[in-house]
Amino acid sequence: MFIYTAILGAVILEYVAGQSVYSVSISATDLTGVAGQDVPVSCFFSTGIGVDLVSSGSVMAPNFTIVFENGTQTNYILRNVSRQNNNAQLYCLYRTASVSSAIATLSVWYLYPVPQFNLAAMLQKTVYQSLYLAVNVTANPAPTMAWYRDNVLLTKGTVPLNGDTGVASYSIASLVFSNAGNYTVVISNTAGSMTYSVMVMVDAAPVTSVPPTQENNAVVASCAVFLTLLLSIVAAGTIFHL
Repeated sequence: MFIYTAILGAVILEYVAGQSVYSVSISATDLTGVAGQDVPVSCFFSTGIGVDLVSSGSVMAPNFTIVFENGTQTNYILRNVSRQNNNAQLYCLYRTASVSSAIATLSVWYLYPVPQFNLAAMLQKTVYQSLYLAVNVTANPAPTMAWYRDNVLLTKGTVPLNGDTGVASYSIASLVFSNAGNYTVVISNTAGSMTYSVMVMVDAAPVTSVPPTQENNAVVASCAVFLTLLLSIVAAGTIFHL
């Protein structure tokens, strides 16, 4: 009896003497979900006592449970998917035969904040100081950011990522009084959005005395010598006149 296997899309068929015996498929080869939520996936098969959902590869497989099963279909729920499950590979496998579906890849969308400093606090600055505001994020896909001062848009763009981590930042090299205000950043991607604000106060720079230096001391000494000499000349001229 001649047995061969044919692959068609997400379905793998095994034939015996030209007649289909087993067929199995998965509901989609591209599975997507948001972190913290459940993702449904189904296995479809032609005959036998059922199929199992199996993980493949080195990425942590999500927890899953069977929610429905009959003679030709098994429905699963991937429970509470997370960042660790991103790019996990899954396929459906016959329990009684070495026949499996195509491999499905799970893409998990997420957006996690990691504040570099407490953006809910007030920052006290002085004129001519620099200002650097930042929120560290872990995200997939790359999020967008928009910075506002007193609800007026300052700048917007995409947060650059290194892997899946990046920094949404805004900076001013030298502050002036008009830079004071309430700064807000809105960071968004497919998984959702988050908002952080900080009140920035800009005060006048404190007046400080210049500490003496060797150059300053030399100038003072030279002036003193010059004044002494000048007074001597004036005094001598006065005596000669008399």
